Amino acid sequence: MPQNQDVNWIFSRAFLASLPMVLAMVYFTLFEREGLLLETGNVVGRDFVNYWLGGSVALKGLAESLFSFDKYIVILRETFGPEIKAHNWSYPPHFLMMVVPFGALPYLLSLFCWSLLGMACYLVACQKEAWRLDDFLILALAPAGFDAIFAGQNGLFTAALFVGGLRLSGHRPVLAGICFGLLTIKPQLGLLLPFALLASRQWTVIASACVTAAAAILLSGLLFGVETWWLYLTETLQFQTSIMKGSVKIAYMMSTVFMSGRVLGLDADTALLVHMPFVLLAVGAVIWAYSQKRDPMLQHVVLIAATFVATPYSFYYDMPVLAYAALLLARHMEQAGRPTNLYLVPALMWLWPAFGMSVTINIFPIGPAVILGFFGVAVRELYLAGDPAKGQVEPAPAAQQA
Repeated sequence: MPQNQDVNWIFSRAFLASLPMVLAMVYFTLFEREGLLLETGNVVGRDFVNYWLGGSVALKGLAESLFSFDKYIVILRETFGPEIKAHNWSYPPHFLMMVVPFGALPYLLSLFCWSLLGMACYLVACQKEAWRLDDFLILALAPAGFDAIFAGQNGLFTAALFVGGLRLSGHRPVLAGICFGLLTIKPQLGLLLPFALLASRQWTVIASACVTAAAAILLSGLLFGVETWWLYLTETLQFQTSIMKGSVKIAYMMSTVFMSGRVLGLDADTALLVHMPFVLLAVGAVIWAYSQKRDPMLQHVVLIAATFVATPYSFYYDMPVLAYAALLLARHMEQAGRPTNLYLVPALMWLWPAFGMSVTINIFPIGPAVILGFFGVAVRELYLAGDPAKGQVEPAPAAQQA
């Protein structure tokens, strides 16, 4: 690779590589369907049926039926027809407060608003003090974002909460805690946040997050009934666990160590045993990263990367937050004068959601290697940046961009 190519050049080529995937998604959504129903048995917006139907059912005062798979399937097929693929409601009751407004709109209009609002929240959360068009495009065109939109998923919203909390934690700790408290709608993404916050002694953020989460739980119980929480804990979580342990099919949609082990034929218990050392590695890296005063931008990159190393359960549409981390790391490496070839690591992480499932199905589940490589480079860059308080190795460039 020519050594004079910058981050923009590399990411633009990565986008061109992802373009066939994006165009295929558009084609199948627009032309390979009958009404709302696609040839795959899903409807346009796929998983958004859960959010729209969940909001609609909750508005009718029937929220408890969402947490029983048998009852939910009946409602789903009464609404969308018997041909629709089976879906299940897998979210905690306080997520309903987010989707109820969308259940009040017609389905396609609701899907459009969900997608547009999700992208807007994501881009606003990631913005710097001054907008840069190139960074805006790299984030807006990230394959993980397209995955979230075409899957009708919440990855853009959860990324906005994660990034927003990280960026606010240094100067607006109460707001940061609110973001992290709301991120409990997707608890696997907040898996390592307690370690980061405790190691950096961010007590106000911790208190705010705890109060927010508790308030959301109490309010959802008042709005939708305490029984919804009981059903979530006793039925929904058990059903989700059975899916995670029993279905290898969904493993192709993930790049975790645990799910890659399932793809390779390991039973769930053995795959989890293989996964555990990587959890410990991720936890250790986060504690190390946040236990001293370091470049906050690189700390956040390490935390985000470590989260996807540690969690056993994350889909490609959960990765918009990784696209943000990839951009941050690439910009840091560019400013630090790293060899151009090293930019390929964050660029590959940014691109991976476009090809991860195809590579896993047709070749080999190398997703964990991609994430671990990105994680390793992030840790290396934080180490090389040193401790600004002690004037070590290298000053942290543009930490305010985090």
